[in-house]
Amino acid sequence: VKNHLRKSYNSQIPLQVLAAAYLSDNDSALSYALTAVVYNYIVARGYTLPQEWEADNVGFTYYTAAGFNPGAGAAVWQRGIDKFGEHGSFFITDILAPNDHPDNSQRRDNYAQKLSQYAYGQVRVERGRIFVADHELCTVEGAAGMSGAERAYLIGGRLAGLIHDHADIIGDSRVEIRDDAIAVNDQLLLYVGGGEPEISEIALRLGEYLPMVAENLKQRSPAGK
Repeated sequence: VKNHLRKSYNSQIPLQVLAAAYLSDNDSALSYALTAVVYNYIVARGYTLPQEWEADNVGFTYYTAAGFNPGAGAAVWQRGIDKFGEHGSFFITDILAPNDHPDNSQRRDNYAQKLSQYAYGQVRVERGRIFVADHELCTVEGAAGMSGAERAYLIGGRLAGLIHDHADIIGDSRVEIRDDAIAVNDQLLLYVGGGEPEISEIALRLGEYLPMVAENLKQRSPAGK
């Protein structure tokens, strides 16, 4: 890690990882409060543009290596956009460096791209829609104080983590319905709200798409993975 990250990013990493932990498994009001604070903290730092991109990239590596949801970074920035707008105009960065920071959506999209890369390109999240093996799984609705777009990054992140960690056996995965939730290999992936497709339909699609993921991964060279 470069010197400027050693000096400035060390204090940022614990909060990002903590936010990732909450966002992985907690859809509560506490999650909302924490991520709002983290968003405010990250934006309020006086990083230059290259430093911010590098901080985001290193942050993703840190919290995924720690086992947290790969979609957490995109979800944090989506929450910032939902609550504070594209530029977060009342933050101190508008005074310190108004032209030296990437847009909030750019930061979110960077994390979303990394989410997809983490799943070897087999999961994609776009505007609240989740795609698996280039097939649409579902459009996610808002719930528990989160927008559909924010929830989609968290759900997509769980899927990405599953594929990344179990790529060799993903085609044989067991998809189950548990009350109002869907689990894959005993790992809960998503809770279905009233505005989303029937849970049985989503589970059926996922059961069809995961073998497609396995086939796509087989066609990749070892170096590509």
